Amino acid sequence: MHNADLLQHGVRPTRREGVREFSVGDELVLFATAPGDPAGHISANERAITLNASGKAIWELCDGRHSIDDILRALSSRYGDADGGLVDDLSTALARFRTLGMLEFVGADASGRRPVKIVVGIEDRTYFHWQLPILFESLLGQLPPDWDICVVVCNNHEALSEGLLQIVNTYNVKFVTGRNHPHSENIDFADGGEVYVPINRIEALAAIAGHVDNDDLVCLMDTDIFLYNDLNTEIFPDNNALSSNWIVNETPFFKLAEEDLTGVDLVKLLDAMGCTTPFKPGGVSVFLTGETVRNKKFVHDCFRFTQILYLIGKIKAVPKVWVAEMPCFALALTANGISYDIIDNEEFAVSTFDRESVSPGTFYHYYHDLKDGGDGAFRHSVWHKQEYFDTDFLTSDIDRFHREAATDHERYFFELAKRGRQRLDAENAART
Repeated sequence: MHNADLLQHGVRPTRREGVREFSVGDELVLFATAPGDPAGHISANERAITLNASGKAIWELCDGRHSIDDILRALSSRYGDADGGLVDDLSTALARFRTLGMLEFVGADASGRRPVKIVVGIEDRTYFHWQLPILFESLLGQLPPDWDICVVVCNNHEALSEGLLQIVNTYNVKFVTGRNHPHSENIDFADGGEVYVPINRIEALAAIAGHVDNDDLVCLMDTDIFLYNDLNTEIFPDNNALSSNWIVNETPFFKLAEEDLTGVDLVKLLDAMGCTTPFKPGGVSVFLTGETVRNKKFVHDCFRFTQILYLIGKIKAVPKVWVAEMPCFALALTANGISYDIIDNEEFAVSTFDRESVSPGTFYHYYHDLKDGGDGAFRHSVWHKQEYFDTDFLTSDIDRFHREAATDHERYFFELAKRGRQRLDAENAART
């Protein structure tokens, strides 16, 4: 790790065990034993450093809880930064501590990337009970040590069902509960009796906010996204980012055909609010820093924009109003002056059914969906998710689907499903 990497946002300097401290007047003397030296003995091989007041302040802040940004803010508050040299001073001090073996740098991998929390928002019902194991199986063994998964169960804070509890326990996945907005607020996005729940993705942000650090990166995913092949950590951004999305990019938004002019001009909507920050459209895969997720106004604005677009869409009688949640993240970021990038890595795009090969680290979005014309990696598949809204797919004849699979895309999906079923069955057998 180079000196510049030490100041990456995701790095939290942490004092190593065994470093001894001695106060001498206003100064602090540190001793660190070199590898192989007997503990507790000062020798010629032992490394020492004497710290003045500012060096002592930096050392005390290297407790594993303070990020680089936290340390800079604390030092700036205490000493000021009139000559702009604070960053250089911190970098020099950290480099010296590292050279002497007194610090380790956690919260980021060797490239300095942020630790990632993969977050999904679900309801406690059958449809998600079979989707989660498939998602978990695709991620199992793939995540770096400081990455984890958290499920937000939007059930108005009720107790989890036995089936869902077994799933999160089997995969040792953290969970928190949240509100269920589509049901409690009677928002019928599907426009036909079936309650559409993507707004609960925003609830997932609200619920997870108290469980993330400012320097975490939250990857907000749907359950119908799963990893195909080995995870490529390089595709993850370092800061706020949204995947490029052609639907949000359409002007007006909600337009589904070239000749269709019905919809909402998102830029004009922001202009009407007095927002002059350039709008960058993106949706589906969402990456937000912990600091952004902990910004309550941002999360509240995500809800507001979703509801505003939903209501405008209903007033204008546009089709497919159910996608109203997709641009809300970009709108809320823009309105709050929070910078973000649009990423167009093909790994996060909707995979097409006719691709001959799949890049490592590719996340599939999404299953074969009759309502979307069957587009995506499962186009023309004999399997489709509408059959399994109220039926557990893992208890169905997965072997038959696997035998009839026409593409590697399908075969891999059914292999994940079978692995998930086997793992849950083994857990059931162990419990009985």
